[in-house]
Amino acid sequence: SSGINAEYGGRLKQLYGPDIVGEFRQLEEKDTAGGFLYTFTLTVQGHVFDGKWSNKQSAKNQAVGKAFDLFEVNPPAVVHVFDKKRKTPSRTLADFTPIEPVEFQDKLAEKCWNFVTEKTADFHGAHNSRRNLVVVVKVSGGEEEGLDNCEIVSFGNGTLLINQDNMTTDGTVINDCTGESLALRGLRRYLLDQIELCLHNKASVYTKDKTGGKCSLKKMVRLYMYSNSAPMGDCRAIHRVEQMDTSPAPVVEGEEAPAMEVEKPKPKQWSRRFGPKPHDTPAEDLGKLTIARKVKDGYSEVPYIFSEEDACHSISSPSDKLAVRQMCGVQGSILFNLSNPVYISKYLVGRSFNEQALTRALYTRVKDTAVRGGAQIGLEPQLLQVSWKVSKLAEKKSSWAYIWAKDHSVELISTSEGKQVSLSSSDVTDDHSDVTKAKALGVMAMSEYCTKALYVALSNVCSKSKKPFAPKYSVMKSANTRYRTTKTAVLNHLKTTGMGSWIENPKKPDY
Repeated sequence: SSGINAEYGGRLKQLYGPDIVGEFRQLEEKDTAGGFLYTFTLTVQGHVFDGKWSNKQSAKNQAVGKAFDLFEVNPPAVVHVFDKKRKTPSRTLADFTPIEPVEFQDKLAEKCWNFVTEKTADFHGAHNSRRNLVVVVKVSGGEEEGLDNCEIVSFGNGTLLINQDNMTTDGTVINDCTGESLALRGLRRYLLDQIELCLHNKASVYTKDKTGGKCSLKKMVRLYMYSNSAPMGDCRAIHRVEQMDTSPAPVVEGEEAPAMEVEKPKPKQWSRRFGPKPHDTPAEDLGKLTIARKVKDGYSEVPYIFSEEDACHSISSPSDKLAVRQMCGVQGSILFNLSNPVYISKYLVGRSFNEQALTRALYTRVKDTAVRGGAQIGLEPQLLQVSWKVSKLAEKKSSWAYIWAKDHSVELISTSEGKQVSLSSSDVTDDHSDVTKAKALGVMAMSEYCTKALYVALSNVCSKSKKPFAPKYSVMKSANTRYRTTKTAVLNHLKTTGMGSWIENPKKPDY
C-alpha cells in the first residue's frame, strides 16, 4: 500500500495532473469492530474513483488503485510523457568559505596549508590529495607566539603502507607512508643538516654540548606539529559513555522506592557528508597498541588491536610511534650519536580532535616509564584544536604520498612501492594504474628520505667532522645507547600495563 500511496503523490500527478482532487468523508456506517468507515473520492480529469475502508490511508490507496487500473486500459484525454530514466540532480554542498583565522593555531594552519600548496604546485589530482597532511614547524624566540617566528622545516602527506612484497631489508624503500611518519623522516633530514652546521660552528638550531660531545637543541627553539586530522590509531579511540538519567523516581508514601530506570539517549544522526562514521572503542581497549593494517581497499583507519597470533602485514600505528617519540625523541636512533633528545612540544590538530584521547595516546600511557637511575625522560606536549580548514569534507585517500624537508626537494612517493616517482615524463599522470606505468618507464628511484640514504648522509657528516659512527645501520640501531635503553623501557612499560606488545618489523635491516 505504501507504494501506491507514493505513486498518488508522484507518478499519478506526473502522468495525469495537475487536474486531480481528493476528498475524505467519515461515514455513519461502522465496521465489524465498531470503528467508523471512511471514503476517499478521487477526481482525475472528470473521472471519479471511490475508496472505502476503516482507515483513511487504505481508502485513499483503494481509490488510487482503481484509477491506475482504468487508465491502463482507457487513458484519459491528457497523458504527460514521463522519462523513467530521468534522475533527480544530486544534492551538492554550497561553496565552502574557510573562516578568517583569528587564533594562533588557525593562522599557523593556514600558513602551513598555503606553504604546501606552493611547494606542490606541480602535483595535480590524486598526486596532491591531502587527507592526512602533517607539517613540522620550528618556532624561535620567547614564549610569545607569532607567525613571524614560525618556520616550516618539513612536511609529509599520505595514508597508506607499502605492499608487503615490496618491503626490503636494505632500507631503500619507505614502508610507512602515513603523514606523521613522512613528516618525521623529513624532520630528521633537516636536523642532520643543522647538526652539520653546528659541528662546523655555523648558524644552527643546535648548540654544542661541551660535556658529551653531542649537539643539543637551543632552549629558545621549539618544534610544533600541525596535522589536519588526528593521528590514526589510539588518538582516535573514543569510548562513547552513555549518559544515564540519574534523577530519582517519585516515591509513594508507604511503598518501597522503585528501581531507577535508565533511559538511553537517542543516537545522534550521522550523515556521510560529515566524514567517516565515528568508531566506538571498548573501554578496555583504550590506550592499547594498534596497528596500521594493509587491507584490501588501502589503509584501515579504524584502530585495530594487535595480537601476536596475527600473521598479517602490519606496522605500528602513527599514534603509537608518536607516543614512543615523545619519550625517546624525534631524532630517532639514527641521529642519537650526534644529537641529544629532541621533542615535539605542541600538537595542533584539525579533524577528529579529542583532547582526552590525544592526551592519553601521546603521553599519559607512557609517562610513568621507569628508566635506570630514575632519570627524567620525555616531554608532555600541549594540545590545540585547529578550527580552520580549507574544505568542509575530508579529501579522498590516494595511493600517492609526498615528503619534503628544508633545503631539499619535494618527492612524490608511490606508497605501494615505497619509492619516489619522477614527474619529468609526460607519460605519468595521476591515475592509480600509473604505478605500473611508472615502473615500466623506469622513473622510480630510491627516495632521498629513505633510511639508507639518511644513514649514508650521516656517515658523510661524521667523516667530515671526525666523529665515530657505526659501520652498519643495523649495528647503530641495536647498539646499547641511552636511546635504545629508553625505548626498551617504554615498550616494557606498555606491555606490563596491559597495553600490548610492540610490532616487530617483518623485514629487519641488515645493512
